[in-house]
Amino acid sequence: MKFTVVSRPKAEKLYINHVKHAWISITDPGQADAALNITDECQGVLRLQFHDVTPGLNPSGLKSDILITEFTPMSEDQAQEIVDFVDRMKDDVNMFFIHCEAGQCRSAGVAAALCLWLNNGDDSQIADNKFFKPNAHVKSLIMRQIYGNLTIKGLEKLGL
Repeated sequence: MKFTVVSRPKAEKLYINHVKHAWISITDPGQADAALNITDECQGVLRLQFHDVTPGLNPSGLKSDILITEFTPMSEDQAQEIVDFVDRMKDDVNMFFIHCEAGQCRSAGVAAALCLWLNNGDDSQIADNKFFKPNAHVKSLIMRQIYGNLTIKGLEKLGL
């Protein structure tokens, strides 16, 4: 399965009419939905809102004893929404387009998890690109929804 990760500004400029696809659109809470150009080739759009944060870390990525309440991390329910959406769409599309505000962390975390699931444990498309900085919280929540609450060693045994 092919995955394309882009920023919100780039997503809003894309006009895709050559391949059956679906969108996973991630925006910051309180922001308007991305103005995607939906063509006949688009089979579905999943829209989610959460910040690029990890529980227990402050936005700069450092451990914090301060509870940060003004940021909303991805939830388990949102991870399950992604898994359910992709599972419904995967046989009908050739590509998933995934965007977040910058196209580096949240969307890359989603794509990395989905690559592991649908591309036989190969997330090199994301891992080998130095531009991407996959959000580990996002990736691990999706992986847990796909594979259950396996330990890291359990995932390693699966080749993941």
